[in-house]
Amino acid sequence: MSVIKTIMLLFEFLCLLSIASAENYINSGKDWEGLCKTGHIQSPINLKSSDADFIEKDSAISSSLSLEFLLAASTGLFTNTSYQLLGNFGGVILGTGKNDEIKLFSTKIELHSPSEHYIQDKQFDLEMQIFLSDGETDEFSYILSVFYQESNQTSKFLKDVIESEGKTLKIDVGNAFESIEKIYNFYFYEGSYTVPPCTEDIGWLIWPQIQKMDKPQHDFFSSQWQNNTDFAEGNGNNREIQAPGSRIIIYFDGVDKLSSTSLLFLLPSSFYFMLYF
Repeated sequence: MSVIKTIMLLFEFLCLLSIASAENYINSGKDWEGLCKTGHIQSPINLKSSDADFIEKDSAISSSLSLEFLLAASTGLFTNTSYQLLGNFGGVILGTGKNDEIKLFSTKIELHSPSEHYIQDKQFDLEMQIFLSDGETDEFSYILSVFYQESNQTSKFLKDVIESEGKTLKIDVGNAFESIEKIYNFYFYEGSYTVPPCTEDIGWLIWPQIQKMDKPQHDFFSSQWQNNTDFAEGNGNNREIQAPGSRIIIYFDGVDKLSSTSLLFLLPSSFYFMLYF
């Protein structure tokens, strides 16, 4: 191996070390350096309807998310910052009122407890972040968030996610959305990764339809972070809320479409997220 290549590998290793050591949740990310400290469009944020521009479903600038997730082999793993799943999970088609489409693919999922984003000043027990890319590069350009709250109802999707810890199982991300095949109800804003290096220009797609999980499922995650004094002195693996500044927050107000095989019932209208076109 050449001296130059050795130096380059050493430099990359040191960079990774500095990032890993920065991912410290004792202060909920307040002490993170670099773009985490100096950036102007950082995530997460508190999503308020009073700050959002409402777009109706039939508007010329409406948007939708067609869910095209696939059954994929994956192994659950606790990292320094999250519970992570890697695999070829399929993805979504981001559609606009102009009949344009952006096909996005997911190869990574991360979970944080409690949630990093808030909706209407409310924090949730768990946030699943589905990382999405255009498939042409390894860089993620969008993240789709799904929230969970503890109840007496077991989540079939989280059951598989939890059982995959340390072993390879087939995971169907579509199960997280139950019988939904197309989302018309979501928030959009431009932000960043919620962990160092806090890269900006990430499009956040926030689905506000809160999902349910039971107490053992909640405990699986919270016992690693929020209720574990050995992890960041008992803080969760959630970064503190960032100032929205002058960013445009869009709330697409529609009713999500159920699959043809599901019962026909209306979901409550909620929030929508997307780019201005």
